[in-house]
Amino acid sequence: MDTRRTDMQDAIERLFELTRAGQTDSSEFEQLDHLVQQRLREAYAGTPPPARAVA
Repeated sequence: MDTRRTDMQDAIERLFELTRAGQTDSSEFEQLDHLVQQRLREAYAGTPPPARAVA
């Protein structure tokens, strides 16, 4: 099993728990938020943003 994927899933679940509990000003939240954003940037690096529909 891919431990990086499992670790990321755990991080996202914990980030969600902290958000639901209103603990978004904690250092743990900031660290997890940074980690998730960094991984998203890595995953989508070089990928053009999706086209927006114009109404």
